[in-house]
Amino acid sequence: MAEFDNTNRGAIFKNNRKGDNEKAPDLNGKINWKGEEIEISLWRRTSGKGEQFYSVALKEPYKKDGGTVFTPPKAEGARAKLDDEVPFAPEVR
Repeated sequence: MAEFDNTNRGAIFKNNRKGDNEKAPDLNGKINWKGEEIEISLWRRTSGKGEQFYSVALKEPYKKDGGTVFTPPKAEGARAKLDDEVPFAPEVR
């Protein structure tokens, strides 16, 4: 049997952990967009004209290991140019 392709599909559920937090989304879930997993959150809102609508936010999923961390590139020979003497250090006697 062929495996079902979930590309460009997703599911949204009622947020059971919302509680009294007005800033928490009313609905949340995950979608797959072009093979990338994305978290989706929705808030029920009312416009100034009284019309109901949903405000939507998308973000990359949280990674417990911290995900990727930016590491700035190292300048070549930078260590060789550093002077080990600290000009403002007090003299030890």
